[in-house]
Amino acid sequence: MPKKLTFAFLVAFFSTTSAFADGYFKGALLYQNNKSGSEGSQGSTVRQVIDFAAGYLDPKGWMYGVLYSTDSTSSGGGSLNRTAMGPSIGWISNKDNGPYIMATYFYTAKMDPMEGSGFGLDVGYKFAVRRIAFGFQLSKRNITYDKANGAAMGVKYVEDKLDPAFVMIVTF
Repeated sequence: MPKKLTFAFLVAFFSTTSAFADGYFKGALLYQNNKSGSEGSQGSTVRQVIDFAAGYLDPKGWMYGVLYSTDSTSSGGGSLNRTAMGPSIGWISNKDNGPYIMATYFYTAKMDPMEGSGFGLDVGYKFAVRRIAFGFQLSKRNITYDKANGAAMGVKYVEDKLDPAFVMIVTF
């Protein structure tokens, strides 16, 4: 009898949980190509930011998930690359068109040879066609690097950016 009761409890729990939870995937992209300098000897700086977020979406619009962020800048033969990851919580409008907000704690951020942590905040507006939405957002990233090659740094390096991005959100 206990096995049947346990099985019945698990079936009831998972069937009600799945009825109230959906999933989401959010991808954001920023691409910049800047040229500057005197005529004939212009330099170029290329920056690319890509974010991927995925998780659960409840019927009231609350989002719980994880965000992985990359930021790559190359200029004059050199490059600077940053990756960061952490848990996210947010809210998205249940309507086809509407706002959303997502906050992330980056528990791990790496910009070789530095390591740190910080936070992110994405605020945007989406335009949906069924379960696929497109939109724009402003992304705030504040990351403090306090270690280099595994050792504490005497002076912390802070990365504080506010960027626009093109967004695609898929709910399922």
